[in-house]
Amino acid sequence: MNDLLKELSLALGKEQVHTDDLTLIASAADAGCYRKIPKIVLKPQQEKQVIDSLKTLHKTGTPLTFRAAGTSLSGQSISDSVLLQARGHHWSSFEILEEGRLIKAQPGITGTRLNQLLAATGMKFGPDPASINSAMVGGNIANNASGMS
Repeated sequence: MNDLLKELSLALGKEQVHTDDLTLIASAADAGCYRKIPKIVLKPQQEKQVIDSLKTLHKTGTPLTFRAAGTSLSGQSISDSVLLQARGHHWSSFEILEEGRLIKAQPGITGTRLNQLLAATGMKFGPDPASINSAMVGGNIANNASGMS
């Protein structure tokens, strides 16, 4: 575990690798009734840090769970191993392409915000889960969160 922490700290920077009780316990649940306490919480701020984390975790055979907002009701966004959080201002950029027919977005932007950005084009982000105001695109796609329609 100490070797893994050293490698992850080198890959992300020490301030993005969390093992303190407060962070671990705060990350131990999502919107559902399930609870798993992660051993490590990663908070990368750029794509290269995610790539380097994935390489390190793959090399050591360490399981990883991605998390954005944590609005899942079924436990998909919790882990008892390594939890990687991709949310916040580092993960909310977007690019509207082809007059709204395509959009390139990072995982930390909410579905509601995406729809606000697309409104002027007459297009809409397809998934409409009940939690669209706080659920993030990364989770919507990863969990196939289609909503009522």
